[in-house]
Amino acid sequence: TLGLSAPEIYAEDADAGFLLIEDLGDDTYTRVLAAGGDEGELYGRATDVLVALHRAGARALLPGLPVYAGEALIEATMLLGEWYVPAATGAALPADELERYRAAWRAVLAGVPGLGDTMLLRDYHRGNLMWLPHRPGAKACGVLDFQDAQRGHPAYDLVSLVEDARHDVSPAVHAACLDRYLGETGLSDRSGFKAGFAVMAA
Repeated sequence: TLGLSAPEIYAEDADAGFLLIEDLGDDTYTRVLAAGGDEGELYGRATDVLVALHRAGARALLPGLPVYAGEALIEATMLLGEWYVPAATGAALPADELERYRAAWRAVLAGVPGLGDTMLLRDYHRGNLMWLPHRPGAKACGVLDFQDAQRGHPAYDLVSLVEDARHDVSPAVHAACLDRYLGETGLSDRSGFKAGFAVMAA
């Protein structure tokens, strides 16, 4: 109903855990970009998907979607201290240092301007996006791996797209996607959005 390209469900057997779904092909963004695809065009269409979700507002916020904010975000940041640092250094961080880190994130998140929730697809990056150039507008970007969708800050998926730690996006495309999102959504609090963008990126 939102006019986006997710695989259509042709048949289902919920009890057995089976779905028969549309095959969107083999052209992931990763493959198309590796073959010389136009980064600006592909990322522009991926940004259009997020614009469509933003414009849909409450229509995109399915009943029961959990909220990815506050303590839920903090728990995600704690993976750095609780898992990565011990794995990288061979030593666990002291409990008081972990608590200071948690408290610092609480303070940072408390300062993020509230802009209203949007649906977050999460895992929104080139490996989960399909290039469908014969479809118009935002439909040219097929969306996979949205089963962990939640609701939260509108910058979250855009950050996942243009600041994916596994792939570098050119500065020009990064800036163009940010400008495109702000322009097409009509957000009046641009500085607030950019502050949230920076925090979500961190």
